[in-house]
Amino acid sequence: MSAIAPGAEQDGQRERRRRWLPAAVVAGVLIAAAATFLLSFNISALPAPGGLETALATAGKHWFIGRAAGDAPPAPPDDAANRAAGQSLFGMACANCHGQDGRTAAPIGQAMYPRATDLGASATQDFSNRELFWIIKNGIRLTGMPGFAHINSDQEIWQLTYFVRSLGRAPGKAAGMPPKAAARRQR
Repeated sequence: MSAIAPGAEQDGQRERRRRWLPAAVVAGVLIAAAATFLLSFNISALPAPGGLETALATAGKHWFIGRAAGDAPPAPPDDAANRAAGQSLFGMACANCHGQDGRTAAPIGQAMYPRATDLGASATQDFSNRELFWIIKNGIRLTGMPGFAHINSDQEIWQLTYFVRSLGRAPGKAAGMPPKAAARRQR
């Protein structure tokens, strides 16, 4: 039988504590940080979202929509008649949130969380036509954007898509998509 020196067992315990102590401190700090965040997080829709929240939500939205938008039905021509029909449809359904001009949210759109999008802004215009079609047809969960697949035909949704696309053009500017959207359309 081998005898263990009286101090060797205590040294082993000290060594184990020395290894686990940093991990326990890090875990404690993470738990305290998570608790502080959860106790101070405000789920109210009234304040504007923060920059990190907006960046993460936007990146996730672009990834999911880009992945889902591949199966759009054939598009009718992007012409003045289809854009005018889209404008008429827009006034009946979309203007309640996005405003009559599509750029300045109506009061209900200003109260939503996230706020109703400025449809003429690059954040919207950078989507391809297929992606805009998919958004209008399917909506986006937890954003207030409803899907119109059960209300409008694919033809009407394409007309809305073309009208939304026209909101990004300066008056008198030729038809077409912004460079980012045109590049994404090629995928």
